[in-house]
Amino acid sequence: MLRRSALPLLGATIIAILAFAPIGLSQDSTGEYCKSLFQVLLISLMLSWFSALTITPVLIKWWLFKNAPSAAAAEEKADPYRGSFYRGYQQALRILLQQKTLTLLLMGALLAGAIWGFTFVRQNFFPSSNTPIFFVDLWLPYGTDINATEKMTRDIERSIAGQPGVVTTVSTIGQGSMRFILTYSGAAPVQQLRADYGADG
Repeated sequence: MLRRSALPLLGATIIAILAFAPIGLSQDSTGEYCKSLFQVLLISLMLSWFSALTITPVLIKWWLFKNAPSAAAAEEKADPYRGSFYRGYQQALRILLQQKTLTLLLMGALLAGAIWGFTFVRQNFFPSSNTPIFFVDLWLPYGTDINATEKMTRDIERSIAGQPGVVTTVSTIGQGSMRFILTYSGAAPVQQLRADYGADG
Protein backbone atom coordinates (compact mmCIF):
# COMPACT_ATOMS: atom_id res chain seq x y z
CA MET A 1 0.00 0.00 0.00
CA LEU A 2 2.73 2.46 0.93
CA ARG A 3 4.75 1.59 -2.15
CA ARG A 4 1.77 2.28 -4.39
CA SER A 5 0.98 5.63 -2.80
CA ALA A 6 4.51 6.93 -2.16
CA LEU A 7 5.21 8.20 -5.68
CA PRO A 8 1.74 9.69 -6.32
CA LEU A 9 1.93 11.52 -2.99
CA LEU A 10 5.41 12.75 -3.85
CA GLY A 11 4.19 13.98 -7.23
CA ALA A 12 1.31 15.88 -5.65
CA THR A 13 3.70 17.38 -3.10
CA ILE A 14 6.13 18.52 -5.79
CA ILE A 15 3.29 20.08 -7.81
CA ALA A 16 2.15 22.04 -4.75
CA ILE A 17 5.73 23.21 -4.15
CA LEU A 18 6.21 24.22 -7.79
CA ALA A 19 3.03 26.31 -7.62
CA PHE A 20 4.85 28.65 -5.21
CA ALA A 21 8.26 28.37 -6.88
CA PRO A 22 7.88 31.57 -8.97
CA ILE A 23 7.41 33.53 -5.75
CA GLY A 24 10.42 32.04 -3.99
CA LEU A 25 12.74 32.13 -7.01
CA SER A 26 11.77 35.61 -8.20
CA GLN A 27 14.68 38.03 -8.37
CA ASP A 28 12.64 41.19 -7.81
CA SER A 29 11.09 42.63 -4.65
CA THR A 30 8.37 39.95 -4.62
CA GLY A 31 10.94 37.21 -4.15
CA GLU A 32 12.75 39.25 -1.54
CA TYR A 33 9.63 39.70 0.55
CA CYS A 34 8.01 36.28 0.02
CA LYS A 35 11.02 33.96 -0.20
CA SER A 36 10.44 32.76 3.36
CA LEU A 37 6.87 31.77 2.43
CA PHE A 38 8.17 29.48 -0.31
CA GLN A 39 10.82 28.04 1.99
CA VAL A 40 8.29 27.26 4.73
CA LEU A 41 5.98 25.56 2.23
CA LEU A 42 8.85 23.55 0.78
CA ILE A 43 9.99 22.26 4.17
CA SER A 44 6.52 21.67 5.60
CA LEU A 45 5.18 19.82 2.54
CA MET A 46 8.22 17.56 2.32
CA LEU A 47 7.94 16.79 6.04
CA SER A 48 4.24 16.11 5.54
CA TRP A 49 5.00 13.62 2.76
CA PHE A 50 7.65 11.94 4.88
CA SER A 51 5.35 11.65 7.91
CA ALA A 52 2.51 10.33 5.73
CA LEU A 53 4.71 7.39 4.73
CA THR A 54 6.34 6.71 8.09
CA ILE A 55 4.76 8.16 11.22
CA THR A 56 1.09 8.07 10.20
CA PRO A 57 0.99 4.33 9.30
CA VAL A 58 2.71 3.43 12.56
CA LEU A 59 0.25 5.46 14.63
CA ILE A 60 -2.68 3.92 12.75
CA LYS A 61 -1.37 0.43 13.46
CA TRP A 62 -0.93 1.24 17.15
CA TRP A 63 -4.28 2.91 17.74
CA LEU A 64 -6.79 1.47 15.26
CA PHE A 65 -5.67 -2.14 15.36
CA LYS A 66 -4.80 -2.33 19.01
CA ASN A 67 -7.77 -4.55 19.92
CA ALA A 68 -9.57 -7.17 17.90
CA PRO A 69 -12.73 -5.80 16.27
CA SER A 70 -16.04 -6.74 17.83
CA ALA A 71 -18.97 -8.25 15.96
CA ALA A 72 -20.73 -4.88 15.68
CA ALA A 73 -17.56 -3.26 14.38
CA ALA A 74 -17.10 -6.06 11.87
CA GLU A 75 -20.68 -5.59 10.69
CA GLU A 76 -20.18 -1.83 10.39
CA LYS A 77 -16.95 -2.42 8.50
CA ALA A 78 -18.81 -4.64 6.05
CA ASP A 79 -21.31 -1.80 5.47
CA PRO A 80 -19.67 1.49 6.54
CA TYR A 81 -22.78 3.53 5.64
CA ARG A 82 -24.84 1.99 8.46
CA GLY A 83 -23.13 4.11 11.10
CA SER A 84 -24.94 6.84 13.02
CA PHE A 85 -23.05 9.60 11.23
CA TYR A 86 -24.08 8.45 7.76
CA ARG A 87 -27.67 7.82 8.86
CA GLY A 88 -27.92 11.39 10.12
CA TYR A 89 -26.31 12.69 6.94
CA GLN A 90 -28.75 10.73 4.76
CA GLN A 91 -31.71 12.08 6.69
CA ALA A 92 -30.49 15.69 6.41
CA LEU A 93 -29.78 15.24 2.70
CA ARG A 94 -33.24 13.79 2.13
CA ILE A 95 -34.89 16.78 3.81
CA LEU A 96 -32.83 19.26 1.76
CA LEU A 97 -33.70 17.50 -1.49
CA GLN A 98 -37.40 17.48 -0.63
CA GLN A 99 -37.31 21.23 0.06
CA LYS A 100 -35.43 22.23 -3.09
CA THR A 101 -36.70 25.80 -3.31
CA LEU A 102 -36.00 26.56 0.33
CA THR A 103 -32.55 24.98 0.04
CA LEU A 104 -31.64 27.08 -3.01
CA LEU A 105 -32.86 30.26 -1.32
CA LEU A 106 -30.83 29.44 1.78
CA MET A 107 -27.67 28.75 -0.25
CA GLY A 108 -28.18 31.97 -2.21
CA ALA A 109 -28.58 33.94 1.02
CA LEU A 110 -25.42 32.38 2.44
CA LEU A 111 -23.52 33.24 -0.76
CA ALA A 112 -24.74 36.83 -0.69
CA GLY A 113 -23.82 37.08 2.99
CA ALA A 114 -20.33 35.77 2.26
CA ILE A 115 -19.83 38.28 -0.56
CA TRP A 116 -21.06 41.10 1.67
CA GLY A 117 -18.82 39.95 4.52
CA PHE A 118 -15.76 39.97 2.28
CA THR A 119 -16.20 43.71 1.78
CA PHE A 120 -15.06 44.15 5.39
CA VAL A 121 -11.86 42.17 4.86
CA ARG A 122 -8.84 44.44 4.54
CA GLN A 123 -7.26 44.00 1.11
CA ASN A 124 -3.71 44.67 2.15
CA PHE A 125 -1.08 42.05 1.36
CA PHE A 126 1.69 43.96 3.14
CA PRO A 127 0.30 45.80 6.17
CA SER A 128 1.51 49.29 6.91
CA SER A 129 4.55 49.48 9.14
CA ASN A 130 3.87 50.72 12.66
CA THR A 131 7.54 51.25 13.53
CA PRO A 132 7.98 54.77 14.99
CA ILE A 133 10.65 55.85 12.50
CA PHE A 134 10.90 58.31 9.62
CA PHE A 135 13.54 59.32 7.09
CA VAL A 136 14.69 62.73 5.87
CA ASP A 137 16.52 62.88 2.54
CA LEU A 138 18.66 65.98 2.04
CA TRP A 139 19.85 66.80 -1.48
CA LEU A 140 21.98 69.88 -2.14
CA PRO A 141 23.07 71.28 -5.52
CA TYR A 142 25.73 69.35 -7.36
CA GLY A 143 29.21 70.43 -6.35
CA THR A 144 28.31 71.52 -2.79
CA ASP A 145 31.21 71.05 -0.40
CA ILE A 146 30.76 68.05 1.87
CA ASN A 147 31.57 70.17 4.93
CA ALA A 148 28.63 72.44 4.14
CA THR A 149 26.44 69.36 3.72
CA GLU A 150 27.63 68.01 7.06
CA LYS A 151 26.93 71.33 8.82
CA MET A 152 23.40 71.51 7.45
CA THR A 153 22.81 67.87 8.36
CA ARG A 154 23.91 68.50 11.95
CA ASP A 155 21.56 71.50 12.19
CA ILE A 156 18.63 69.41 10.95
CA GLU A 157 19.60 66.59 13.29
CA ARG A 158 19.63 68.91 16.32
CA SER A 159 16.25 70.34 15.32
CA ILE A 160 14.70 66.88 15.02
CA ALA A 161 16.29 65.64 18.25
CA GLY A 162 14.66 68.54 20.10
CA GLN A 163 11.16 67.41 19.12
CA PRO A 164 9.13 65.62 21.84
CA GLY A 165 9.11 61.84 21.52
CA VAL A 166 12.34 61.59 19.51
CA VAL A 167 14.66 59.07 21.17
CA THR A 168 17.64 58.99 18.82
CA THR A 169 18.77 60.17 15.41
CA VAL A 170 21.25 58.77 12.89
CA SER A 171 22.78 60.68 9.99
CA THR A 172 24.81 59.52 7.00
CA ILE A 173 26.48 61.82 4.50
CA GLY A 174 27.52 60.94 0.98
CA GLN A 175 25.64 57.64 0.88
CA GLY A 176 22.75 55.80 2.47
CA SER A 177 22.94 53.86 5.70
CA MET A 178 23.52 50.12 5.86
CA ARG A 179 20.36 48.12 5.36
CA PHE A 180 18.86 47.46 8.79
CA ILE A 181 15.28 46.53 7.80
CA LEU A 182 13.93 44.79 4.71
CA THR A 183 11.91 47.74 3.47
CA TYR A 184 14.86 50.15 3.51
CA SER A 185 17.11 50.59 0.50
CA GLY A 186 19.91 53.06 1.10
CA ALA A 187 21.02 55.45 -1.60
CA ALA A 188 24.13 54.49 -3.52
CA PRO A 189 27.36 56.37 -2.75
CA VAL A 190 27.61 59.70 -4.56
CA GLN A 191 30.86 59.99 -6.47
CA GLN A 192 32.13 63.27 -7.88
CA LEU A 193 35.10 64.21 -9.96
CA ARG A 194 36.31 67.77 -9.51
CA ALA A 195 39.02 69.21 -11.71
CA ASP A 196 40.52 72.63 -10.99
CA TYR A 197 42.34 74.48 -13.74
CA GLY A 198 44.64 77.40 -12.94
CA ALA A 199 46.75 79.67 -15.06
CA ASP A 200 50.46 78.89 -15.16
CA GLY A 201 52.86 81.39 -13.63
